[in-house]
Amino acid sequence: MPPWARASRAGAPPSVVLGPPPAALRAPRGALLDYTEGVSLFPITPQQAFDALHSQQEAVRRRAGEVIAGVYRAPLIAYARLRWSMSAEDAADLVHDFFVHAFEQGTFAAYVAQQARFRTFLRVCFNRFAVSDERKRTSQKRGGGEDAVSLDVVGPAADTSVEDLYEREWRRQFFTDVMERFEHHCRAKKKDEHFELFRRYYVDGEGEQMSYAAAGADLGIDEITVTNRLAYARGAFRKLALARLRELSVSAADFERDAADLLNVQPS
Repeated sequence: MPPWARASRAGAPPSVVLGPPPAALRAPRGALLDYTEGVSLFPITPQQAFDALHSQQEAVRRRAGEVIAGVYRAPLIAYARLRWSMSAEDAADLVHDFFVHAFEQGTFAAYVAQQARFRTFLRVCFNRFAVSDERKRTSQKRGGGEDAVSLDVVGPAADTSVEDLYEREWRRQFFTDVMERFEHHCRAKKKDEHFELFRRYYVDGEGEQMSYAAAGADLGIDEITVTNRLAYARGAFRKLALARLRELSVSAADFERDAADLLNVQPS
């Protein structure tokens, strides 16, 4: 079960509902996915999930929704908190309700891969939903319903737009995930020094002040060995990053754009 999902109440049929990132937020309302007996709900990538949204089987469509929501939920929560100065709980609930609405209404069918990245399209749809949701809640408040959540825009910094921060959060999540995979890869292959050199040079930023010779002296290896191990590490990291990017992309166009922007790679 993915870390942002949780099991249904004790004694109920197995199900998954969108929940908070670990140790962060309370679980939002409602369920998006019910496992249906006799239907194969194999693990699928966002691109497969996007296609599966048109399946005739409701369970498959819901599984597809779970995959897409799992990829984009955290960046949208961060975006909502920054754009509208929301609490973590309110932002999580708004994002959850957005995905429920989008899957029920077929919102993502309007996406055209050649026009924009899917996450950009998703942010635009989310903005529209949030404004509509606020109007509804404001109307309910006037009629004696629950308090509405204000969507007054509060910018986090004068020179940084919330749209940029949404993109940064997605990228941060992507590279954090790839770095964890890369560390596991290196540990499994007994290449701990390769990982440590890569981390120090390209993650911690020590490479700007430290020569290969100095790095080698710290680890008891010569400069040529440092050069070779960093070359291996860069290649392995790029390979893992491309593989993960392909898993996350809902279209070939998305993959090609992100490969060029994030990794300076032109896929063949």
